[in-house]
Order: sequence, then C-alpha cells, then structure tokens
Amino acid sequence: MSAPAATRSTPANRKFLTPQAGWNVSAAVTSSKDRRLNRPLPQTILRWVEHWIQLSDSQVKKCRSNGEFSLVRQQPAFDRKIRSSKKALLQSAFFIACWLTIFSSSAATCPPLPVSDQGIIKQVIDGDTVHLTDGRKIRMLGINTPEIDHRHGNSEPFAIEARKYLLSLVPPGTRVKLQLDQQRHDRYQRLLAHLQTTDHRNPGKLLLEQGLATLLVIPPNTASAACYGKAQQQARQQQLGIWNHPRYAITPVTELTTDAHQLGYQRISGRVRRTSQSRKYHYLELGDQLAIRIQKQHWQHYFRQPLGSSWPGAANLQQLQGAMLVVSGWLHKSRNSGKQQNHAYQKPLQMKIEHPAGLEWLP
Repeated sequence: MSAPAATRSTPANRKFLTPQAGWNVSAAVTSSKDRRLNRPLPQTILRWVEHWIQLSDSQVKKCRSNGEFSLVRQQPAFDRKIRSSKKALLQSAFFIACWLTIFSSSAATCPPLPVSDQGIIKQVIDGDTVHLTDGRKIRMLGINTPEIDHRHGNSEPFAIEARKYLLSLVPPGTRVKLQLDQQRHDRYQRLLAHLQTTDHRNPGKLLLEQGLATLLVIPPNTASAACYGKAQQQARQQQLGIWNHPRYAITPVTELTTDAHQLGYQRISGRVRRTSQSRKYHYLELGDQLAIRIQKQHWQHYFRQPLGSSWPGAANLQQLQGAMLVVSGWLHKSRNSGKQQNHAYQKPLQMKIEHPAGLEWLP
C-alpha cells in the first residue's frame, strides 16, 4: 500500500502560503481582493518582506529543499500585515523598475561626457533651447525640435508638445549639469551643451525617444550621434509623435517640387544617379532636381566609418553610385540653378548633409 501524499491537518486559524519553485510566494486566499494580490514575487522582494516585517522563528518556516519557500501565518492580524506589506512592496517594486528603466535608457547607453558646468533653469524657450538664471542661453546638442512661432502662432506640428515635455523635465528652478562637446558656441553665441538632470536623466535623448525631436549632428560635436540615433530609430519604429505626422513622412524624389511647402526639413528617398565633386564638396545627385552636398573634410572624418545599421560606411563616393538612399535635412532652392543644369550645384533643389546621421542606405 503506497503512502498517502504528505498533507497536514491545519486548524482554521492557521493557513499556509505554498509557493512554486524558484522562490515565488502565492497565498491561499478566498476573497476577490486577496486574489488580486496573489501574484508571484521575485526573490529580492521576498528578502525585503523578511526584513521589513521581522518575522519570528515561530511565525516563519523556510523549506530550502526544491527551492520552495513556505510562510506559515498564525494570526489574523499577521495575515493582514502580510497582505498590506505585499501590496506596498508591489507598488515599490513597480516604482523602482520604472526609475531604473528611465535611468538606463537616458544615461547608461550614451557615452559619458565631462560635466563642465552647472546652472539653474530660468526659462524653457522651446523644445531645444533654455535660458539659465545667470543669463546664459543653452542650445541643446544633438537634437532639433519643431519651431514655435511666438509672434504669429503658426508653430510647426508638435512644437508646443516638445516644449511642454521639456518643461516637465526641467521646470524653472531645476539645477542641471552642462555636458559640452568640442565646439562651445553657435553663431548666435548660445552655449552648445547636453543637459543632464541631477537624477541622471538626459532630456535630449528623452525628447528623441518620445518622437518630439529629430536627430541633428553638426561636426565637430558628434559624441552622441550613435546613441541619439538609436533613440530616434526607436521612436520611428513605434511611430511616436512627429513620426506619425504626414509632415515627416518620406517623400520620393520624383514627387519633389520647388513649392515653398516642400522646403525646410524633409526626408527624401531616391537612387543616386550620378556622383561628382568640386574643390570643396562631394555631390550626390538624386533624380533630376536634387543634389546632396557633403564637405570633403566631413566625408573623410565621418562618412567612411559605419554608423549603426543605417550607414555601413563608404570608402569613396563611387560606392554610392546607384544606391538607394533616404536623406534627412533642410531642403532649399539653389542660388545657382540654371537652364542647362550641367553641374550638381545647378540643380534647383539642394540639401547639405554634414554627418552620416542624415543618411540611410537602403538595401
């Protein structure tokens, strides 16, 4: 006769929590409220439970065999203490997990830059510009947000949303760290810097992740190009913010015109029909109307190396002959356009690309 399964007669006022293997806890409960709390907890949280509620030896029995953990509850008051502690720990674990996610996505994946200075936010002008209480004006590196028309109110799509989001990250009175790259000021004498909050968040990268900014890399300030590029790609794949707006959709080069509404920031796809060069620039001609202009010194320093999955690198310009590209940048009319258009600089539409972050080489 085989032995019966190991069971134990338990008085009504003593119930067992019989967990599954792997140090998870599950409670034998009956009410719907208790069932909502009947969720597995990781081993780390179990250790918190033991520490926080300071169970005595008579209240807790640990069964280490087979990785099980049994918790014997002896009093109704102790039952309520377990449930309330478990609920509090679940909420605490959720908060900590969210904080760690923000921290890891905002700081750990970007290359560290030296913190050159600090300041206190006085005013958030738009999604990429802030003023400090000491009078300095900061233009955030690596990003460009839609423009706000403060005079007439004709702001670009998501311009107001970008400013509000930055304002939520660094409201007036917030102390921020300033991370500088190689070039310190722009032509408007604004200080070029990455912002970092005291809790290690990177507002520029967060704006990219939310689809509220586009990647803007201008040499020699290229330290965060790869990191920020991944953040932008993530937002594009999820079609967040501006990436779900027709204004930022890819336009085939065959559909381009010289109309004013198609000028400004554009994403254009097309095949390279011809490559050429002048004393200072390399040119990629897409279609009959568009020429992409790249400084030779920038090609030498940046375009030969790969950048993420979108740009494998090219040793010379001829490798791009016949390649299918998506170019992202500011489209403008050429000042040298002529009737014959024998040279690339005479194409009616021009776009200047300064870094491979503005190019995608399609298979």
